[in-house]
Amino acid sequence: MKLISDIQSIDLYAWADFVEKHPEGRFFHSPEYYRAFCEEPFAKSYVFAVVSDTNEFLGISLVLIYKEASLLKRYFSRRAIAMAPPLCKDNSATVLRFLLDAQINFLKSKVIYYEIRNCQNNWFNNSLQQLNFHQFEHLNNVVDLKTNFSALSKKIIPTARGKARKALRKEVEVKVLPSTADLSSVCQLVTSLYRKLGLPYLPKSVYNKGFIQLIEDEKLVVLGAFLDKHLLSVMLTVCYKNEAYSWYMAGSTQSKQYSANDLLVIETLRYTQGMGLTDFNWGGAGVPGKSYGVRNFKEKFGGKTILEYRYIKLFQPNLYRLGKMVIGKGRRDKS
Repeated sequence: MKLISDIQSIDLYAWADFVEKHPEGRFFHSPEYYRAFCEEPFAKSYVFAVVSDTNEFLGISLVLIYKEASLLKRYFSRRAIAMAPPLCKDNSATVLRFLLDAQINFLKSKVIYYEIRNCQNNWFNNSLQQLNFHQFEHLNNVVDLKTNFSALSKKIIPTARGKARKALRKEVEVKVLPSTADLSSVCQLVTSLYRKLGLPYLPKSVYNKGFIQLIEDEKLVVLGAFLDKHLLSVMLTVCYKNEAYSWYMAGSTQSKQYSANDLLVIETLRYTQGMGLTDFNWGGAGVPGKSYGVRNFKEKFGGKTILEYRYIKLFQPNLYRLGKMVIGKGRRDKS
């Protein structure tokens, strides 16, 4: 078997087919995800594909290397994030080790640490720990969309339903943004919130190009809660196979006044269920045992809180610790 990391040498159809047919294949393994970030200097995607001698796909993993824009913070913020664990044919430990060895060799001189997220099936735990990855528990919340919306609504707590009705009375309207939309207001809303929380945020260019392409590819749905033409809150949801994945959500200071966030979530659940999707994945709900207001908000909408895992490998432990002081602990932990 051999590793391919040059996109020009990868059969995109075989890649897409491998991910589509693999039971654990997710959007974050897909060519569309790679393309959305492949030209971004501060959030750049890299692909690692393993194929047999006859070019059969055996494994795939996508990693984004993030850096802050400012020169000082850029040095201390270099990190590699995989939003899904490596995907291997038949969960082969041999393929996994071959792929991870190649990733580590590539990343060790480029980033301070490498983190793998959204791990639900930890068959690869032993392999990762042998390579000095550290395992961390992380919560998530998943809403079952397989029931009809009337049954789903009954699982949503009454206060959330009441706030949604209040938003409607105040003439808040939820709309789907098409690929022809200007996402500047979406970018501004998300960036403003993430800056306020001290979290890293995506470059504006991702919204102008990568996200527009994902909307055209029908892999991303952007729903906004509007008062007249003013955007109060927004949710960016990835749609792949049977899953809706809440990627980003943000609200303005006015969104609470108009109860826009509760209405937006309920309408997003309604919309994604109407697409035939069976699960709504909230994309994370914090660390077990620690209070987290975002988790409390997500749990209002009828989902089930589940335990997942994250893995992190430190290439430069001293810089990692120093970076927490230079950039801030919250930004490093939640990026």
